[in-house]
Amino acid sequence: MDDPQTSSKIWIARVPRRFRTRFPELTPAEWALMGRILRMYRARMSLMYVSGFVDNGDTRMGVLFRRGRRVRDRRCGRIFPVREIRYVAQHGTWPDPVYDFVAEYRAIRALVRAGRIDIESHGDIHMTPFLNEWCRQRPIPPDREHLWMAEFYDLAFQRPVPRGIQRRRLARSVFRIQRYFDMRPIVFAPPLHAYDTVTVQVAQRLGFVLLHAQTLYDLSRSPILKIVRLPTVWAHLPLAGRPDPHLDASGLPIVVGWHDSDLRIHPVAWLRHYLRVFIQRGYTRLIGFRAFAGLMTARVAARYVPRGPDGARIQIDLDIAPTGGAGDPDSRYFARHAFPLRAHLPGGWRVVHGFDKSGRNLDIIRMDTAQWEIRVPPFGSHTRTRVILDCRRVRSRSDETPAFPATRESHS
Repeated sequence: MDDPQTSSKIWIARVPRRFRTRFPELTPAEWALMGRILRMYRARMSLMYVSGFVDNGDTRMGVLFRRGRRVRDRRCGRIFPVREIRYVAQHGTWPDPVYDFVAEYRAIRALVRAGRIDIESHGDIHMTPFLNEWCRQRPIPPDREHLWMAEFYDLAFQRPVPRGIQRRRLARSVFRIQRYFDMRPIVFAPPLHAYDTVTVQVAQRLGFVLLHAQTLYDLSRSPILKIVRLPTVWAHLPLAGRPDPHLDASGLPIVVGWHDSDLRIHPVAWLRHYLRVFIQRGYTRLIGFRAFAGLMTARVAARYVPRGPDGARIQIDLDIAPTGGAGDPDSRYFARHAFPLRAHLPGGWRVVHGFDKSGRNLDIIRMDTAQWEIRVPPFGSHTRTRVILDCRRVRSRSDETPAFPATRESHS
C-alpha cells in the first residue's frame, strides 16, 4: 500500500484523473478494520511510508498544528515530522477538512506492533527535493502539478537529482521510520516510480535489500541484480483482479498493490473481496515485501547423499545475513519468523525425520505425495543454520520407485 500520510495530497489540488487528491485520511477505525481483514486471510501488508510533511506556507488555505500547537511561523518548503502534524483546511471544497496525521500514525503503529504490517520507505516527502523552485513556480498549471510529486528524479524539468540530495532524502526516511516504528526499512519504492541508476546505488549503500518500481532490483548482490519485471497488479487499473491463466499457472510471485486513495473509491471492507480474488486464483500465501526479500535474498546450499538402496540424507545450509542489509537482526524477517522450506522428492520417497544443527526436531508437513514443507525455527541473533532431512523410500511388490541420483550439490 502506497502513500498514506503524504502532504502532497493536500497541496496538489488539480491533477489528471488517474490521480486522486484532497480525499480524507483513513481513520483509526478504518485502519483497525484493515488489520482485522489482514488477520482473517493470514496476510501481511507492506506499507510504503512517507515520513516528512511539507508545508506550502499558505495561511489562508488552512491552519497547521504541530504537537497540538498552532504553527505561526509558516513558510513554504518547510519540512516537519508527519507524525506530529494536524492540518485543518479553511477554504475550498473539502470532503473532510481535518487531516489528523497524529491519530493515523498511532493507528498504523498499532498494526505494526500487532504484526499485521511492515513499514518500508516511499521516500522522505513524496515531493520534489527542489522545494524552493516549487514555491516560486506556484501557481502551477493543472497538467503539471503532479510532476512535482517525484522525489528522486525531477519530472517537472526532466533532470536528475544530485547524488548527495538523494542520499540525504533517503537517509532521513530510514532514520525517521526506524525512530517512529522501531523497524528499519529494507525495501524502497521511489515515488511515482521515478529514479535513475544513482538512486539504485544510493539505496544499496544505505542497506536496502530490494528496490521496487515495476522493475525489481536485488540490492543484496554485487553487482546489483536487475530483474526485468515483477508482475504488479494495481487496484486502480481497469484489469485489477482479472484472471491471467498464463501468469497464474507460472508459479511466479506477484505484487498486489493499492493506494490509500483506493480506499476512498471503495470502502475499506472492499479489501476483503480484493484479497479473496487472488486466493481464488490460486495464490496461497499473502506475504509482505519483507518476507519476500528474505526468501529472495537468503543463500541456500543443498547437498544430498544416498544412504543405502532405500535411504537418503539431504543437508541444507541457510544463510539469512544478506536479507537485512545494514540493519540489526530485527531488520531480517526470519530472525523472528519461521523459514519455510519445501522439498520435492521422487515418487515413493518421504521425509521421515528433520532436525537442525543443534539437534532440534523440525515441524514437517506433507503437502502432497511428492512435496514436504519444513518449518525452520526463527534465527534470532544468528544468521546461519543447517537443516538435515532423513528420507526413506517406501516400496511395494510392484514398485519401480526411482532411486535418488548420485551425490549432488546445488546453490542458490
